[in-house]
Amino acid sequence: MRTKIGTFIETQTGGFSGSVFSLTQNNDLEIVPNLNKNSEDAPDYKVNLRAGGHEVGAGWKKTADSGKSYVSFGFDDFALPAKLYAVLALGLMGVKSSPDDSEEEEEHGQLALF
Repeated sequence: MRTKIGTFIETQTGGFSGSVFSLTQNNDLEIVPNLNKNSEDAPDYKVNLRAGGHEVGAGWKKTADSGKSYVSFGFDDFALPAKLYAVLALGLMGVKSSPDDSEEEEEHGQLALF
């Protein structure tokens, strides 16, 4: 079963920006490419709180058997007793056009618990 816990859009820097929500809190997050990736096992992304920039997790690029790409995340929510694991899959929420329809369309992703 999947439970939606957030919504994100891809940024111009190759990361994602959005919010994660739970019963106890909502957090705005920035998911940024890991520019210091020094091994194959190192995360592809770092998860930071937008306010304050504190790192709270990491993500790895994956490909499903169907060929679709997604990002697998592990991050800390201090309101929970254990690390939270989730998947960010692009395109699950449809496409949102810019207000004037002259700019590129933004692809939205859904962060879900599995």
